[in-house]
Amino acid sequence: MQDLLKEIRDQVDYLKVDVRKDPQTARKYRVQATPTIVILDKSGRLVKTLVGVPTYAELKGAVNEAVK
Repeated sequence: MQDLLKEIRDQVDYLKVDVRKDPQTARKYRVQATPTIVILDKSGRLVKTLVGVPTYAELKGAVNEAVK
């Protein structure tokens, strides 16, 4: 994930949330397991939720979908 973040850091914002410290955000995005990656587009619309550890290709595809 860090490699992809370096590649796209000018295109997207990245925020890490500790769901134990911020359960309200976890509920908002229906996070029930960790790790979970929630990908939103510029307007804040949910594009994709990835539960578990995605492959580089899965993550890159979801990010590309969000930045269209």
